[in-house]
Parts: sequence; C-alpha cells; structure tokens
Amino acid sequence: MVNSHPHSSESGEDLPDYRFLLANERTLLAWIRTSLAMSAAGAGVVILSATEHLPYAAGWSAATLGAVGGLLAVDATIRWRRSSSAICAGAPLPPLGLRSVVLAAAAVMACCCPALFALLGE
Repeated sequence: MVNSHPHSSESGEDLPDYRFLLANERTLLAWIRTSLAMSAAGAGVVILSATEHLPYAAGWSAATLGAVGGLLAVDATIRWRRSSSAICAGAPLPPLGLRSVVLAAAAVMACCCPALFALLGE
C-alpha cells in the first residue's frame, strides 16, 4: 500500500520533516566555516607577527583565536547532534550553551586586538 502522508512511515509513526534536519546541517556547516576562519585568522596573526616583530601580542592573539575556533567547532558539532535528536523526538531545541561565550570572546578579540597591536607596535 502506498503511504499517502509524506511525513509518516509504514507503521504509522510520524517522521521528522527533513527540511528541519537539512537546515540544522547547514547551520553546522556555517559554524564550522566560522571556526576554520577563526583558526586561519590565528595563523595569519602568527605570520604577520613574524614580519612586524610583535611576539607577545601576536602569540596571545593567535592562541586565543585558535582556541576559540576549536571550541566553536566542538560546540557546533555537539549542538548539531543534540538538535537533530530533539527534532527527531519532537522535543524543544537545546539552549545555545557554549556558543554565546565563544561569540563574546570573538567580539572581545575583534575589539582588543587592533588596540593591542597599535600600542605594542609603536
């Protein structure tokens, strides 16, 4: 017998809407891209510091950017799994968790790094 409802299985149970699962996966990929960009920015700071002779500021900045990028990748993966499970179970989505802390750290880095380089570069 052909199933007439697109979101139910042969046994009659409701299946999750695949659009939500695909949107969740796209969100994961966007956060992974952001994580890679932050790690690449840390590598760029290291390369820039070799030419501009800013070892301390660059070291801290690069380490912070790399750590934030790594934490963001881990947090995105954990949230993706939790969100996928919640979507399949029909439960509410999990809270942001570590992502808000990571974004706050990124905002602080964006504001403080140029000032730090300007002060130490003179």
